[in-house]
Amino acid sequence: MADINTVYAGVAEYFDPKADSGVPNFNGNIFNPVGNNKWLEEMPFWPGLDAINKASSSTIQAVKVAYSGTTQAERTQWLTDRITAIDNRVSFIKGRVNQLLNNLKDSGDPTYDALLKTFTVAVSAVPVVGQVVNYFVGQQQTAQAVQLLQVQTLIRDYTADLNQIGQIRSGLLKELQAAPSTTGTGPKNEAPNPNAVYYWLAGFALLFLLFVYLKKRNRRKR
Repeated sequence: MADINTVYAGVAEYFDPKADSGVPNFNGNIFNPVGNNKWLEEMPFWPGLDAINKASSSTIQAVKVAYSGTTQAERTQWLTDRITAIDNRVSFIKGRVNQLLNNLKDSGDPTYDALLKTFTVAVSAVPVVGQVVNYFVGQQQTAQAVQLLQVQTLIRDYTADLNQIGQIRSGLLKELQAAPSTTGTGPKNEAPNPNAVYYWLAGFALLFLLFVYLKKRNRRKR
């Protein structure tokens, strides 16, 4: 049976640098009519857009990593890593939704208060660990920024995302807390008892003294 983290979908955002950057998309080379604009197409026009693209995908994939180990120690480490990945995903969601909510607030959108309240309830159920990255897209005329209906939908989707990932985290954390300790339980992990070592050395010394005494006594008899 697959672990609950593998069914996580997550909201995956992607900004097309050419379409969403506000930079015109030229069909021909602006400097050479027979060339191309490969350098222009590959250029990350806005670091904010590029950061969202990368973090949106990588944080989802980190949560979904399936367990492939065979030992309890490997299972425990996997649980720890997945919970850390979930915490990173929550931080990303918090930062991204903060940006989207600010867009609604600045535009005077009437849905702002209701969406803020719903998201606040969702985020209160999941601990935000570490620094929250507040993503800033410099070009506010991007497709995602100007279409308020799409912004509203994204906030709702991220809220549902947060609710799902919170349930996954609770399940993994419950298993981690119930997992048996993997340190100091086997013979390889047990340190030698200092008292036993002391008694062994003392016994060896007494035997040696007894051997010397008997040897001297035999010489005297001769």
